[in-house]
Amino acid sequence: MAVTKQTYTLSAGWTASQLTGIYRSAFIDAGLMTEWYDSFNNSSNVLVRVLEVDYDPTKTYGKTYYVFYFEGTSWAGVSVCSGWDATNHVPTGTQGRDYHVLPDNTYSIGNPWFTSRIELSMNSGSDLNLVRYTSGADVKQSWFMLYQSGTSRSRPFTILHPNTSLYSWLDLDKGIVSGFIDLFTFTSSRNGFVSLRMPDHVRRSLLTGYSLRGSVNNGNGYGIFHHINFFSHCYAGLGNQNDSGGANYSNVGAGYNACTFLPIGRLNANPAFTSDYVPICSGLPWSAFTSTPLAADFGIYMHYADNNITLLDTFVVSSGVEEWETVSYENNGSVNDGASPLFLARVV
Repeated sequence: MAVTKQTYTLSAGWTASQLTGIYRSAFIDAGLMTEWYDSFNNSSNVLVRVLEVDYDPTKTYGKTYYVFYFEGTSWAGVSVCSGWDATNHVPTGTQGRDYHVLPDNTYSIGNPWFTSRIELSMNSGSDLNLVRYTSGADVKQSWFMLYQSGTSRSRPFTILHPNTSLYSWLDLDKGIVSGFIDLFTFTSSRNGFVSLRMPDHVRRSLLTGYSLRGSVNNGNGYGIFHHINFFSHCYAGLGNQNDSGGANYSNVGAGYNACTFLPIGRLNANPAFTSDYVPICSGLPWSAFTSTPLAADFGIYMHYADNNITLLDTFVVSSGVEEWETVSYENNGSVNDGASPLFLARVV
């Protein structure tokens, strides 16, 4: 199976209102909503749009509200909360426990201090593209990525679909699913890493919220409630430099949580391989909230042959039969013995 790919493009000179429009279209097309749950401007004229996702209508906290903020044409961010009052345009519940700050307190001189920033510093002077990749193997899985000029790009992100099969031990009578997930590709020495993060939390968040005991300080919001860098899953490709274990293992597990090593075989180290074996891996665990694996048409891959990968590059396994597009990447500084990590979507 291959993904359905759709690109929503805004021409240079686009506005913040138009930006909210392509998010709206992408989320509707991904089956996340039929319309924004709430839509308004805060006191700083930041455009606020609320996405309601109902994971279990029978539970006290079965719904999660993803509050998107669009500051003009420079940045977008998201916060989670456990309830939302669409009449008064405010979250419900207790600060810190159910939401972080009120919408009027989410902007600070050009920095989205109180939301998890969607990683792209935008510029309305050039075309902007929001790409949606929806799996053909599991239509509940969609990934989104923003880019400008082909090189300025966001981290891919996803939001757990309302029909996601959650782990049975998650008690949604006690807390919410923090289902905004982004993907981070990076290198350290000869190693490549693909990490999946849960960047946004409140104390009501299942799995992570208890780490925020007592925290309400707005000034610390960026690093505590948001962008906390909880890596739920990490995949690693090791280096292959001759006689240099230190460079080949550098920082594995150090500050990146435990990593799963991809099944790579190099002939120059193990002659049992008749040729190098560097597979595109799919069907991997990817979320702390579900046992459903990463869909078969999304893949994680470590590239060694060169280090000149660019966004939307195609990797051809069999021409016209199996082809994959680059959604996220990081070029390793070393060719052949350094792993360049990629997140791919199968387009053929």
